[in-house]
Amino acid sequence: MEEKSDKERIKVVIKLYASLRDRIGFKEKVLYVKEGQGIISLLHELEKVIGDRGNLIFDDNGNLKNVMLSVNNVLVSHQELSRLKLYNGDRVDIMPLPSGG
Repeated sequence: MEEKSDKERIKVVIKLYASLRDRIGFKEKVLYVKEGQGIISLLHELEKVIGDRGNLIFDDNGNLKNVMLSVNNVLVSHQELSRLKLYNGDRVDIMPLPSGG
């Protein structure tokens, strides 16, 4: 039975950049989600993994704060998230918005 559930799960690599990487405490994390799940499910899994530090990426309602996301090096708008499906081996990058002065 376990073999079957492993086949139903896909591997997705999440990479954090800049201040998010420094404040959350890791650069890269591999997560497994059910095949056919969207990026929203992946983000909820990430929120569980990072615990209290989730407030750096998510607001109190579990919505994304002002961060940029890319999937396989293609920027994704927050409006596109609900429609986006993930596939085995995808890479999701989460970056703080650029700032400077």
